[in-house]
Formats: sequence, structure tokens, C-alpha cells
Amino acid sequence: MGWGQSRALVSLSLSLALACVGGGEGGADTQAEDDSATDESSCTPGALNCACVEGACLGPLECVAGLCAEPGEGSEAESSTQESESESSSSSDTEGSSSDETSSDETSSDETSSDETSTEEMGSAETESETQGECPSFNQMMCEGECIDVLVNSQNCGDCGVECTLSGQSGACQDGECSPVWSNCISSDEGLGMNCAEICGLTGQTCVEQGCGGETILLTQTLNGCQQGNAATNPPFDCDVAFGYQGLGYAACCCTQ
Repeated sequence: MGWGQSRALVSLSLSLALACVGGGEGGADTQAEDDSATDESSCTPGALNCACVEGACLGPLECVAGLCAEPGEGSEAESSTQESESESSSSSDTEGSSSDETSSDETSSDETSSDETSTEEMGSAETESETQGECPSFNQMMCEGECIDVLVNSQNCGDCGVECTLSGQSGACQDGECSPVWSNCISSDEGLGMNCAEICGLTGQTCVEQGCGGETILLTQTLNGCQQGNAATNPPFDCDVAFGYQGLGYAACCCTQ
């Protein structure tokens, strides 16, 4: 304790001692007046729960936050404050950790999704590469390990495995599409009075005027000749006009595929 604090305590002690001693005439009156003055005045500096005097208090009292308190109360208050601060810090750390974990999980999820997307795209590209292969010409495709010109190949017309129906000189693949072809051969007994639109419709196809070598209909004497596309005659009938067999046995019409 410094000289200033010692002097303040001595001064307080003398003042309290004089206030407590009653002497001479009117001692009782003086005591009553002092009690009344004490009640009306503020706390005595240095006393319990009163202001400290230059950081010092009477007796064993301790100066805590500017007020005189019982020994140990200051330590308890400080400990409570430290515990509160510690709990607050711990809560903040926990929240921060939780936030970091959440952010880490989201980042991991994004990376996983990105990896899966990349893998799918690579797989799709590899599949497409295997299907198309590396053929030297733009109009070729890799079909069963062989580069095929799909613009003219009747077994792979426009794509691998697309086959065109051939009949005589009709039905071949042209520019990646199957050209019109002669229909099934219809005998004169079956097709009498019919037109080519009706005959093509029997197989769900459409009649194509002058679509098979410039012809719409062929007439033959025999079934074999009809199937080979060897016409005995090609009368100029339109698709929707009934034709006569002209004494021949079989007819075929030009239809889409």
C-alpha cells in the first residue's frame, strides 16, 4: 500500500473514531444529531458498499469496481464474468465450427456433382465415338467395325442397320433415304378395278407417281416377271385412277418405303 492510501485510511479511521466517541455536556444530543446526520448523508467513503477512497477501503474490505466489498466478492464476480465470457466464446467457436462443416459439406457435394456430370459427359462422348468411329469421309459411319457410306448403302441407309426393300431396279438407297419401290404383285383376279393408291395402301404405303424409274405401274404376264420388275408394259396411269390389266396377269405399283 502506498503512502497516499495509508494517509487516506488513517484519516478515515480518525474521523470514524471521533464520530463514535460521545463526551462532555450534551453527549447524548450530539450522538442523536450525528445519527440523524448519518442517516441523511450518503455512504461513508471506504465503508461496505460505499465508494472506495483512492482505491482503498476500511479494514479487510476490498475495492471492487469502485465500491468497497467483502473479501472474495471481487474474485467471485470476476470468475463469473470470465465464465460468461468463456461460455460465449465456446458458443461462438461451436457455431463457427458448424458453419465450417456445413460449408465443407456443400463444397464436397458440389465437387461430387461436378465429377459425376463430367464422368457422364465423358461416357457419352466415348459411346458416340465408338458408334461413329473414325471414318475418313463425312458420309461414312462405323457399322459393325466397318466404314459404310450411309448415303448409298441399302443395308445401312442413313444409319447403321436401316435396310431398304429392293425390287428390280427400284428401292435402292439414295442420299441416305430408301427410294420408292414396286409393291407386292397383285393378280388380275385380286386387283381388278383397283387403283395404285389402294394397292400401296394395303401395306400402309403411299403411291408415288412416276417414282420408280419414271413409272407408276408395271404390268406383266407372270408372277416371276412382276417380282423381278420386268414390265411388259407401263401404262401412264395416275395413282388414283383404276387401271385395267390389258389381258396380263399381274400388276405392281410404285410406293414409298
